[in-house]
Amino acid sequence: MVTICVAQALMGIPSDQRFLDVADKRLHHLFPILPKRSGS
Repeated sequence: MVTICVAQALMGIPSDQRFLDVADKRLHHLFPILPKRSGS
């Protein structure tokens, strides 16, 4: 989880949801399993 947070900060993406969308497309080889957002 810390690695994902660091990657988000380095990429300069403040939105968690936007980062997860980008990571799923561009960083899938590094993070094959990403956490899902709860539907709150």
